[in-house]
Amino acid sequence: YRDASLVPDTLRLALQARILDMRASPYDLSAWSDLAREDRVVGGHTAVGAAGATAGTGDPGPASQADDELAALSTRDLTPIRVETKEGRGIYRGYQRLLYAESQKLRLRLMESYDAFFAQELATPAPRSGDELDSQ
Repeated sequence: YRDASLVPDTLRLALQARILDMRASPYDLSAWSDLAREDRVVGGHTAVGAAGATAGTGDPGPASQADDELAALSTRDLTPIRVETKEGRGIYRGYQRLLYAESQKLRLRLMESYDAFFAQELATPAPRSGDELDSQ
């Protein structure tokens, strides 16, 4: 078995990338932004933004400066990023760089997980033909 935290971490990053995309789009997200700021209870758990605490646990996970900066890419803040301005393009590029850096960390974790899995599988000898019958 491998570390299952890779799955929610990957989904969180994908959601942050989608939020960035939507904030830089021509869509009016103001109604969604107002709803997203409200604390909602879903299935007995408080729903939080993508970069906030893990839903229902209150566990913020390991913190870093990038985590703090990516926190703005949560469902709680859907204010537009005006990419038609120089300032907006700079903000957008900054978030893209942060997302890229985070994706490289996840990629490394995935590769390490693959390496560990295959090392374990290759270290365990496969049964030779007929061995299964000899043990019965």
